[in-house]
Amino acid sequence: MPSELLDLFLSSTEDYGIILLDPQGRVERWSRGAERLFGYSADEIVGTPGHVIFVPPDRKAGVPEVELQQAAVGGRAEDERWHVRKDGSRFWASGVMIALKENGDLRGFAKVVRDFTERRRLDEAVRQTQKLESFGVLAAGVAHDFNNVLTAIFGNISLLRRRLDRNGKDEQSDKLLTGAERAANRAADLVRQLLNYAGKGRRELQPVDICQVVHDALAIVQASVSRKITLRSDVPDACPRIPADVGQLQQLVLNLVLNAVQAMPSGGSLKIVTKPESVRESGAVTHVLVEIKDSGPGLSEEQQKNAFRSLLQTTKKQGTGLGLAIVGKIIEAHHGDISIASGPGKGAVFRVLIPIEQG
Repeated sequence: MPSELLDLFLSSTEDYGIILLDPQGRVERWSRGAERLFGYSADEIVGTPGHVIFVPPDRKAGVPEVELQQAAVGGRAEDERWHVRKDGSRFWASGVMIALKENGDLRGFAKVVRDFTERRRLDEAVRQTQKLESFGVLAAGVAHDFNNVLTAIFGNISLLRRRLDRNGKDEQSDKLLTGAERAANRAADLVRQLLNYAGKGRRELQPVDICQVVHDALAIVQASVSRKITLRSDVPDACPRIPADVGQLQQLVLNLVLNAVQAMPSGGSLKIVTKPESVRESGAVTHVLVEIKDSGPGLSEEQQKNAFRSLLQTTKKQGTGLGLAIVGKIIEAHHGDISIASGPGKGAVFRVLIPIEQG
């Protein structure tokens, strides 16, 4: 290819990074696409070893040298891996290294690189969705089987109570049965959560004042929150009613509050705000906002991104992350929205918006 045509090709191709290297792997030519992709100008990088675009662990492991050797022996080497830009940021790339030979003699290499970060993100989202769907099927099956066991437990407790009533109450036995009922009710609540997560739970929509739901949740939480945590609230006596399942809204608020509490085992502050909110320029009330703010350790960007995706994700040191996974499902079922504002060492703010009218 004439030199002028090659120059035109390298300066015109922007969707791909095209790099020409000498037999030792030093950069000889650097396309405009490579400049856009990696952040280095041609003047900065021509004459330097091509391994500068590999992430440090790969450089340490000798990956660039192995790639050159594979291409030299086999004619080409292909891979998908992380690469690094001049500013230190990383991106997922698909690359092919081609050996350039003339009459059997190695004259150099051509490497073509394309940014596949977005495709990888989409593939990961699809895999995550498939995992959640699989877990949903499993959770529903386990929950239904467990429900059958609980039915037998509740039935036997009821029969024992009747027998005690006939034969005269035994205070100690009555206390033990009350404890068994309490434990069985907690297990039944867990079953309902699993069914909600799996999308198999029954929703009973009715006009609900979420301010009253928050007041009720705070009454429950205040009795168990450590004195090391300062709990404050800004919740009006009443809010615009929204069509919702009151049980699921109670679960949503409790899960968010308890998640914040458990993120602060050494103490801190927790504030709950509930108020009407508008997302329109007209100012007309369209949603009800529930905001949970804590002074805990905060969440990284990765934790925020995955907070509601999987039961294996959690924002606290204790627990499995089931609470937040269910929160996400409940908000989705009510056509709402949730956002997180946080950062390491900055606490976390969870903002839930639920529409007053659901389409």
